[in-house]
Amino acid sequence: SESVENDTKYEELSQLLEKFQLLFNENDYYESKGISDGIILSFKDPHSSNLEEIFNDIGAKQFEFILKNKVFIRGGLAVGQKFSRNNKQYISNGFARAVKLESSFVDWPIIGTNKKTIIEIRDFFMINNEDDYFGLNRGFNKKGQEIYFIDFINKDKSHEDYKSILDSKIKEYIKPGVKFQDKYIWLLRYYLHKYGNSEIPE
Repeated sequence: SESVENDTKYEELSQLLEKFQLLFNENDYYESKGISDGIILSFKDPHSSNLEEIFNDIGAKQFEFILKNKVFIRGGLAVGQKFSRNNKQYISNGFARAVKLESSFVDWPIIGTNKKTIIEIRDFFMINNEDDYFGLNRGFNKKGQEIYFIDFINKDKSHEDYKSILDSKIKEYIKPGVKFQDKYIWLLRYYLHKYGNSEIPE
């Protein structure tokens, strides 16, 4: 969104979004559509029950994009319907709900949702298990509200590269008065938690 404010960066942003969208075009689960500074992913088969597999696929591509471009992703997950015509019109209450979640509920650079949406997903797929979160991780936003997000960090050799990118982002935003550093500190906590280490380096 910062890049959108600066019209001299439109070409740079366009190239980044093209790389971003291309990653998500190669799959059997969902289709992508670019809008402004982001993309929409919508299920090809709304009744597909492979939710955990789908979220894992999105998470793997999210991680790949971060490693290749050193840019983090934030997004919202929502349930809704869509209407599109001739690739010119796109109307969706699901998209509107996802944008609202992303802008007012998801504080960290993650793709997440709230408890209400989790319940809606369970109801839609007739899942009676209250402990089923479809592979999503549970955490909290700045207000202490429960947030459920796609677990995108892969436990392979690439995680060292990810840690290096994260360290450089934290150093970049260490200046007084800069408000973005807490987002990367949260990501560092998530990273260390995933690897069984709760200590935060100085």
